[in-house]
Amino acid sequence: MALRLSVIVLCILLVSCAGLDLNRSDDKRMGKEMRTAMQAYEAKDYAKAKKHLHKVLEIKPNFVEVYYRLGIIAFYENDFLTARNHFERVVAAHPKHTKAQYNLAVANLALAEQHLNFYAAMVDESVDLAGVLKMLESIHEFSGRGQNEAPRDPLDKLAKLLPISESAEPVQVA
Repeated sequence: MALRLSVIVLCILLVSCAGLDLNRSDDKRMGKEMRTAMQAYEAKDYAKAKKHLHKVLEIKPNFVEVYYRLGIIAFYENDFLTARNHFERVVAAHPKHTKAQYNLAVANLALAEQHLNFYAAMVDESVDLAGVLKMLESIHEFSGRGQNEAPRDPLDKLAKLLPISESAEPVQVA
């Protein structure tokens, strides 16, 4: 009886240790993928960054910082709908993530600009577009486009003015 109990305890310990090794292996792999993704991101190699960020998500599917970075990359690639979806995921998991809140607003403005431009191009010539043109002008003014100074990155423009808080830190969602 004692031998049987010892064998069971030993099996449980071996399985537990194997699980720890797998977790360490996953953590190492995730760290490597995240470092590679961030290096590619800094080098503006967004295709490579996305590839490695998606590999991180295979290991930790709810890693909010990855969705935040994917949102920024999508915005840089003018894929505003995808950017909005990524930022919405971050905000849903972490409502106080101020930079994601700001970037979500900017992505929504970019989508509004696309729709307003489409509307202006497709509407009957007899329709008064003064209000639409005023909205488009406001969006351009906010984003820094069309000004004499060098264009500013709309994702970073106000984010640099925001105080850095704990809410801006990467968060792991359960």
